[in-house]
Amino acid sequence: MRTITIAAGGLGGGLLLAEALGAPGWVSGVGLALLLVAAMAGGALLVPQAPLWLRVVVALGAGGLGAAVYGVLIDALADDPVHLGVGAACLLLAVMLAARPRPGRRSAGAHAR
Repeated sequence: MRTITIAAGGLGGGLLLAEALGAPGWVSGVGLALLLVAAMAGGALLVPQAPLWLRVVVALGAGGLGAAVYGVLIDALADDPVHLGVGAACLLLAVMLAARPRPGRRSAGAHAR
């Protein structure tokens, strides 16, 4: 799931950057769809030990929150600055997550080390 989040976020951010710099308009639609997938996969990663229904609820909530923030930005500003900013932020976040080592598994218990 972590690999899907990084790949979809990086590719989606790159496509939004490309659209802001002059690529055809359909590129932003594909980029936004990939960013939605990345947000939902990232949301599911927040609760890895939870039951499946809770992971689905958190994934849908994360995707909905990302779509709502994008909607507010796109209503308040022009398309190109929003695509440039969102694309750059998502691409940078994907690179940072890819460079970070995988987190290790922790023991069960509230105070386990």
